[in-house]
Amino acid sequence: MQEQRHPMSQVRVLLVDDDPDFARIFQISLRAEKRFLFEIATVTTLQSALQTLQEKNFQLILLDLGLPDSQGLGTLEKIVSAHPEIACVILSGTDDEALSLEAVKKGAQDYVVKGEARGEMLARILSYALERNLQKQKIEELNEHLEKLSFLDPLTQTPQFLQLLLAVLKSLNSRIIAEGIETREDLETLKELGIPYGQGFLWGQPG
Repeated sequence: MQEQRHPMSQVRVLLVDDDPDFARIFQISLRAEKRFLFEIATVTTLQSALQTLQEKNFQLILLDLGLPDSQGLGTLEKIVSAHPEIACVILSGTDDEALSLEAVKKGAQDYVVKGEARGEMLARILSYALERNLQKQKIEELNEHLEKLSFLDPLTQTPQFLQLLLAVLKSLNSRIIAEGIETREDLETLKELGIPYGQGFLWGQPG
């Protein structure tokens, strides 16, 4: 019986690193991975990275914080500021826990120490980074829709609608904050639905 093969998922990656030896090893390592088809472009400076990102579409950026024209977390901040929609993974030659935590706070999806992750493990790290970035985008889109909703809108006043909305948000591990709590009826509805946070005239009033 012939083995069924599933098509590989294609991922476009921009590697931003000025170490040619690492770039070569990195490309060989990822191209050996069978579950993904990594299409890799390499640049050596922050300026060339920003230029390339304007000209082509990428799903993932692997970024070294020590570049000839930019050093430290400021490099990450410039990339994230210009292209917040693209997943970014930090590359470093040292295992610095404080730096890795700060990088994640500033928008990186993960932090990889050079030489410690190759082949299947590296591919898994990158795929997880892509998935987390996708979930982040979904949450941001939901938040944009929520800002347009109001308890004064007849379509959003029913408990059934709110229960459906809550189920979606909880599945994404979103923190739920209700706005526009202006009547006792609004407040009682929120309590029944189990929404712990809210903003409005009655939320902070004495009972």
